[in-house]
Amino acid sequence: MPIKLSDITKATKAITVKLGDDMLAITFKTGFYTSATASMLQAAEDSNKAQAALIADTITEWDFLDDKGKTVPITFDTLNALPMYILNAIYKAMFEAVHPNIPKADS
Repeated sequence: MPIKLSDITKATKAITVKLGDDMLAITFKTGFYTSATASMLQAAEDSNKAQAALIADTITEWDFLDDKGKTVPITFDTLNALPMYILNAIYKAMFEAVHPNIPKADS
């Protein structure tokens, strides 16, 4: 059966990211990690901002709420303002979800 590029680029996956004692549910585009993405992250002058931009573009929904119970917008500004341990946990969980045969760092 032929594979369509549009099917690959629109595919998403729902996962849960452990953040200390809390859990963050996210849905993300599974085709986010490409050779272009890897090159962009390596070449970035500010890898933290590049990672925040990538995650903002990759997540399609999440259950991250503000103090009034409203969903926090998934934007570069939101992600860039989060502590790095949260960005790293999200990125790691997404990467491991689409690369299940790569040994996990905590294994």
